Amino acid sequence: MRLLSWFILVPLFAATLYLAVANRHMVVFSLDAFEPDTPALALELPLFAVVLASVFLGILIGALAATAGRWRKNRQKAPASGQGGAAKKSATAVVPVKMA
Repeated sequence: MRLLSWFILVPLFAATLYLAVANRHMVVFSLDAFEPDTPALALELPLFAVVLASVFLGILIGALAATAGRWRKNRQKAPASGQGGAAKKSATAVVPVKMA
């Protein structure tokens, strides 16, 4: 398994490094959609930084969504406390009978 991960991670790292070197030119990253000529907040960054930050943010959001789904699933599986836990363990129930 460890060898397989090396066969996947090393080429992935090499491709990422190649893209970073090939896309070094600066771009303007602006968060102001209404004034593109004079943005209120703009950063001049290398293109690879914008792309890698976007990929990292997507991975982070996906991991958080998967974790939230797993927590919800585990919470639904867990028995609710304080709702007759002793009665659930018993195989038979005692039913009162009215004697005539």
